[in-house]
Formats: sequence, C-alpha cells, structure tokens
Amino acid sequence: MSTRTIPRVAVTTSLRLARLPADLAITLLPTGRQAARSAVDQADASVRALAAAILSDDVLREDAHRRHAAAEARGRAADLRGQAAETAERADERVEERHREAVRRHRAADKRARTRREAAGERKQQRARQATKAERQRVQASRQTESAVEEAIEEEAPRARLEALDAVAEAQHERDAALTQMDEAQRLQETAERVKEERKKD
Repeated sequence: MSTRTIPRVAVTTSLRLARLPADLAITLLPTGRQAARSAVDQADASVRALAAAILSDDVLREDAHRRHAAAEARGRAADLRGQAAETAERADERVEERHREAVRRHRAADKRARTRREAAGERKQQRARQATKAERQRVQASRQTESAVEEAIEEEAPRARLEALDAVAEAQHERDAALTQMDEAQRLQETAERVKEERKKD
C-alpha cells in the first residue's frame, strides 16, 4: 500500500462510518427518502472532493466527481418520479370527476324520462276518462230520443207523430253531428300531443 493509498483508504473508511447513522435514519423516514439520500450523497461527494484537493489525490478526486454526478442524477430521477406521481394523481382526479359528471347526467336523463312517462300516462288516462264520459252521454241521449219518440207516438195524432218523429230525427242528427265534431276535435288534440312529444324526443 503506497503512501497515497493510505490517506485515501482512511478518508473512504471514515466517510463510510460517518454515513452509517445517516443511512440508517433515512431507512426509517416515512416519506422523502430519495431527497434525503440525495442530500447525503452530495455531502459525501463534497467531502471527498475536499479531501482530494487537500491530499492532491486524483483517484479520490475522480471518485468524488463520479459520486457527485451520480447524486445529481438520482436527485433528478427523484424529482421526475415526484412530477410523474403528481401528474398521475391529477389524471386520476380528472377521471373521477368525469365519472361523477357522467353519473349525474345519467341520473338527470333518467329523471326526465320518468317525468315524460308519467305525463304521458296521465294524458292517456285523461283521454280514456273523456272517451268514457262521451260514450255515456251518447247512450243517454239515444235513450232519451227513443223515449221521446215513444211518447210522441202514443200521445199525438198520426200527423203529429210524424212531425215529432221528424223533429226527433233532426235532433238526433244534430246530436250525432255534434258528437262527431267532438270526436274529431279529440282526435286532432291527440295528434297534436303526439307530434309535440316526438319533437321533444328529437
């Protein structure tokens, strides 16, 4: 072992012993281990460079230079990993927000569809009630007409009976025309509502 090698070995051994507590402490850190290790490596390289300058040891100087470069590279890698983790976290947050927004839109669309179905059901029931009412009125009018005809036949002379029959028939004709107009108006209303519903769906 040459006279130059002895100081170099002494420096290296001393630095290794000095680093032991720091390396152990780094392993116990919950977070930031890479940054702490990079700082210790930088300090190690700086001490080696100082010792190399004092001892004029080119081998120790080169070792210090390599360690310094390696520490910088590890520090840059740690920074890049941190940036990548932040980017991934932001991306996860965006994906989650888009998912929540999609769920909100889906629920809103379901609610609108349910409201339209309920409204359509109510309109259908209303039309059925109106049709039932119109049928009852038609039957009642027909019965009243028949009753009036029978009474006219029984109470009036043949000519009067004929006039009564004509009047009743004319009244029946007017009622039928009125009911036909009501049916046509109902049909037009239903057609308009169907067209309106189709436009809403589009």
